[in-house]
Amino acid sequence: MVTVTRRLDVVYAEALEDDAELGGQRCDDLVEAASYWRRAGEHERAERALLAAVAADDGRGFFDPKATYAEFLMANGRQAEADRLFAELLRSRSTREQTYLAAATAYSRARRTREALRWTNVGVQRLAPDGFEPDFGGGDRGYELLALRRELRRGLGAPADALDELFDAATRRGDELRDRIRRLRQRTS
Repeated sequence: MVTVTRRLDVVYAEALEDDAELGGQRCDDLVEAASYWRRAGEHERAERALLAAVAADDGRGFFDPKATYAEFLMANGRQAEADRLFAELLRSRSTREQTYLAAATAYSRARRTREALRWTNVGVQRLAPDGFEPDFGGGDRGYELLALRRELRRGLGAPADALDELFDAATRRGDELRDRIRRLRQRTS
């Protein structure tokens, strides 16, 4: 089974690299290809794909390839390199949620929870300096960042603060709306 899964990961990675050459989302395709190369155990190919994504980045993609590359470095025991790249990214004042999520995730996996929490806080501040408006949750800009922030704070035993309460309220509101939609669909079917 592992062989079949690995082979599929290779097929997906190769297809994404082909798409990167042809499509209009070169950077994002290469970042996604790198994730499949990693799953397939092809770390050198993953690193090449990430470096190509960094070179192709025009700042308009969903992913931040530098942050994803730094996350890759951290996961592969190259913490000093990752820390330097993350420090550069912190100075860049990115407006991509993925920058902060990748950094926070990398530090969390490295059991550097306080640094992970710092990245979520900086991301929230930069993405919504005037605060978030509760919305439907799940897919809204900042939602994943707030979710990770909440999880990290709980892990540290920190009491809920205003942003945690905002996240909880948005989650509840999203759940209520999904339930209402489900009930409406049941009535009409």
